[in-house]
Amino acid sequence: MKILMYGDFNYSGGPYDGATTKTRNICKSLVEKYNQIDIFNLEGWRKHPVRKFLELWRKARTVDIIVFIPGAKNGTLFALKYLAKIKKYRNVKLYYFVAGSLITEYLKVNAKYIDKVKQIDAVFCETRGLMQELKEFGITNTYLSPTFDLREQVDFKPKDDYVKGIYRFCFFGRVTKHKGVDIACQAINLLNQRKDIIISFDIYGKLDASFKEELDIYITESNGMIHYKGLIDNEKVIDTLASYDANVFATYFNGECLPATVIESLKASTPVIISDWKYNREIITDGIEGYVFGNTTEDLAGTILKNCLHHNPFKEMRWNCYLKSKRFEKDKCLAEFFEMIGEQK
Repeated sequence: MKILMYGDFNYSGGPYDGATTKTRNICKSLVEKYNQIDIFNLEGWRKHPVRKFLELWRKARTVDIIVFIPGAKNGTLFALKYLAKIKKYRNVKLYYFVAGSLITEYLKVNAKYIDKVKQIDAVFCETRGLMQELKEFGITNTYLSPTFDLREQVDFKPKDDYVKGIYRFCFFGRVTKHKGVDIACQAINLLNQRKDIIISFDIYGKLDASFKEELDIYITESNGMIHYKGLIDNEKVIDTLASYDANVFATYFNGECLPATVIESLKASTPVIISDWKYNREIITDGIEGYVFGNTTEDLAGTILKNCLHHNPFKEMRWNCYLKSKRFEKDKCLAEFFEMIGEQK
């Protein structure tokens, strides 16, 4: 049995997103379990679509299974179009791991691709909410496979350095407006001006150049309470997140599905204060592993003030986060997929 892993591996060092992380993680998981793994790197297909199609066709001639994670809109349509042809003529098995949730937006304006999705042997979605949305298109060949983190499972991370009325919050992800960094900064500056509680806010991740000027304003207005701290070394992510009271993730990104930062926070036993956006209520239970708030600055500020003014609620939540993180272990997230493709032959 020979498997082809199709996706954007981003070996050139360009923009790095969740689809690339997912491609690499699933490929590594396949290599650990099976002997014959080849890759098709989608990177560069826009400049050389014919060359890339010929490369894909050549590699597909010798495989039994294609596991694929396409990129953005045009990359997704490219994959659906040509992989459906390959399945028809080569009779390979196709397994589609959806990264994010924009597939439903693409299908709304490209209805001819719905039948191509139906021809795929299995479509693995990160959330049950996305599965339900695909079923509304008549796509029922869906299975649940949440995002997972390849770092080894860690022990429970208690945190005992709490000071009444003083909080350390963080953000970890792509530092861009649509990830809600603007809402978080505005809310924290508003609360610090009230002086009922004191909140420091550290921001980690790759900074979107188009957001830098606005972020600088929030930092200046914060009087030293908001800091942009750049990237975190991969091996230090869990320990860094574990040092905070909560991760504030106010995302309103249209393609959000199951954010990796939430999985990493749960693994670090760190509660998440998250926007009521897309499928976030599937991941964080309000009052259990964090808080879910409405999608405005006022909602976020009100949620923090209501729950944090008189006592720190996050210490009790950390154990809940640790328990929830176990749902997102690699073997559990890929169990149904591995059962489908079977053992190495």
